[in-house]
Amino acid sequence: MFVSEKALRKFCTALEIDYQDTMAHWVPVPVDQKDQFPGDDEPFGHSYVDATGSVGFLPLSKPHLKDPTMAAPVKACIEHGMPVYLKLKQFC
Repeated sequence: MFVSEKALRKFCTALEIDYQDTMAHWVPVPVDQKDQFPGDDEPFGHSYVDATGSVGFLPLSKPHLKDPTMAAPVKACIEHGMPVYLKLKQFC
């Protein structure tokens, strides 16, 4: 079980929602529907490309967070979302 799946199980428990394996594994977005999402060349587009092609959670990999040259908009986004992240982290 990956960290994300463990967190999802705890989150469901906290919300009194029955966890189901289908919450952690899914069918990728069909190729003919991928044009509805931002492309790899757009801001944060790589996240959509990764997500639409995924079939479940993967082990955590955040090498971009260690990059001192990370773009200011990405840093601002992380800082903006940090309070929510810290609130949800308590369920991990």
